[in-house]
Amino acid sequence: MKKITFSGIVLILLTLFLVTCKKEETTPDDGNKEAREQAVKNYNELYLASAVASYNWDGNTSTCNPGTVTQDVYDKVLLRVKYFRATAGLSNAMLTMDADLSAKCQQQALMTLANNNKLSHTPDSTWKCYTADGALAAAKSNIAYGRQNVENIDLFIEDPGTGNEKVGHRRWILFSNASKLGFGCTQSSAALWVINSVSNWNLPAGTPDFIAWPAKGFIPKQVVYPRWSFAVPVNKYPFQVDFSNAVVSMSDQSGNSISLNIIYRTAISSGYVGDNTIVWEPSGINLTSNSDVKYTVNISGVKVNGESKNYSYDVNIINP
Repeated sequence: MKKITFSGIVLILLTLFLVTCKKEETTPDDGNKEAREQAVKNYNELYLASAVASYNWDGNTSTCNPGTVTQDVYDKVLLRVKYFRATAGLSNAMLTMDADLSAKCQQQALMTLANNNKLSHTPDSTWKCYTADGALAAAKSNIAYGRQNVENIDLFIEDPGTGNEKVGHRRWILFSNASKLGFGCTQSSAALWVINSVSNWNLPAGTPDFIAWPAKGFIPKQVVYPRWSFAVPVNKYPFQVDFSNAVVSMSDQSGNSISLNIIYRTAISSGYVGDNTIVWEPSGINLTSNSDVKYTVNISGVKVNGESKNYSYDVNIINP
């Protein structure tokens, strides 16, 4: 499995409404004002509140001590994951941070660091500081090096670089049937346990018709990334969602077409990486404006359980 480098960061893929005198902003109509205010509130209370001041990793590669991090790190990582999921309209009711899984992830993070930031989902016993639990975590986790603690969640959602066109890290975090998580980190490596056995494929209550990133509605420009994705969750496996012939188009708030390049499509298959997804990279997205900027996304020709479906939604990029 190939390593992916992007600006010194490596990933490996597994198959509030505030106004100041200096800020120019548009004013949403009454129907959207509440939604915009909620988006800003979530950004402040979930995203910004999940920053970690100090993680205090106390492990050691020389003695193969995986160490620990403070409980605050686990709490903040869970909160950051919940922010992205809530923004995408997903339920967090089943989402927990599991201590046993986190201990395994801590061993995986140590293995990465001890082997000169080498990443693999299938490490073998020749690795320095190898443990069976660490190897299991490698097989079940999003893994990375180059950022610290909660910052890795942002990296997984961004999913940059060659080899990550499937945005698999993002898809696992935004998986409709996500449940238990585990997390471990050193000063520069991290593992987020995302793969669990699913015994009941019924979708959780409140699951949206689709899962998009950036999400529909109002979304802070700080979490809008070059790769846009759209998934359709279904309650039957293998997932009967086929993007092979889907067409994606975008327009700005003036009705001008946005150039885009589709870089990945999921067809019906026996394997899965989260929910079936289509990924594209639009050109010229405005992330510098202090005013709200709206884009309309239209997706047609998605086969869902054998039926062709079309979708349309607006993404309102805001400066919270």
